[in-house]
Amino acid sequence: MRCAVLHGVNKALPLAPITPPLQRPPWSGDERQTMADNGLQRQGDARHVVTPRVALFLQRDERWLFIEGAAHKWWAGRYNGIGGSVEAGESILDAAQRECEEETGLPAETLTLAAIVHVMAEPSVLLFCFRGTLAAGVLQPCDEGAFHWLSEEELRDPSLPLMADLPFLLPSILSHQAGEAPHHFAFDMTLPFEAAP
Repeated sequence: MRCAVLHGVNKALPLAPITPPLQRPPWSGDERQTMADNGLQRQGDARHVVTPRVALFLQRDERWLFIEGAAHKWWAGRYNGIGGSVEAGESILDAAQRECEEETGLPAETLTLAAIVHVMAEPSVLLFCFRGTLAAGVLQPCDEGAFHWLSEEELRDPSLPLMADLPFLLPSILSHQAGEAPHHFAFDMTLPFEAAP
């Protein structure tokens, strides 16, 4: 068996309020050039670059929505929450709602940030995991894969082909309550793999 170093913490982290979509400041071209000349376009040296993504774990009638990756996906045959990348200028909440509607054809009724997962890999990812409820209605077909509604008991089945990190993450995500600080986890996939004892 191969494993990577995993660290998990649960600390309160104040979250900034959700802001409106990206807006350009009302600066003239001359003002922007002056700021660029003074180094304000560059925000310091990049220490660690990440791709922001969202994952949604949505409930309806005591069951949780998962998607089984289609053959063309890098996670083909594995069960995962729905989600995808955060677009430039998009808030994480807007990205979560957009991904929900794009993949299911339905809006999320509620969404709560349940976990932030830092995956150090190639590329590194900062994954914002939401827990919520899906609106009533029929799921639309999705080219990402096939949908499955699973009970918490079914999710505990070790033979279920979940994404490798989900057996560890799901208990924290699914039990998270609105108003609680999100859980924080870090997976370092850049370290050499070692055989488990």
